[in-house]
Amino acid sequence: MYRPAILAIALLLPLSSGHAQTPNPIDCTKAATTMELNYCADRDYAEADRALNEAYKKALAVIAKSDNPAPYTAAQWEQELRTSQRAWIAFRDADCKGLVPMEWSGGSAPPPRCSVA
Repeated sequence: MYRPAILAIALLLPLSSGHAQTPNPIDCTKAATTMELNYCADRDYAEADRALNEAYKKALAVIAKSDNPAPYTAAQWEQELRTSQRAWIAFRDADCKGLVPMEWSGGSAPPPRCSVA
C-alpha cells in the first residue's frame, strides 16, 4: 500500500539534496519517458531562448547604427520591432497555454511543458 509513495520519495530524494550534483546526462536523441522529454524540451528551450535574445540584441544594435531613409527613423524601426516581438510573444503564450494542451490530451501522461515566462 505504501510502496508507490516510498518509491516516489526515493526517486525524488536525490533531486532535493542540497549538495552540488553532476547533472544526470540524458541522451535527448533517445528520450522516451515524459521526464526525459521534458528535460530535453527545457534544455532546447533555454538554448533557443538564449539565441533569440542574442539575435534581438544584435538587431537592436543594427537599428541604432543604421542610416534609415526618410520617412523612417531608427526610433520608429526599433518601436516596430518591439511591437512585432510583443505580438509574437502573445501568440506563443496563447498557443502554449491553450492549443498545445488540447493537442496532447487523451494520453497517459501530461504533455511536455511549454516554457512560458
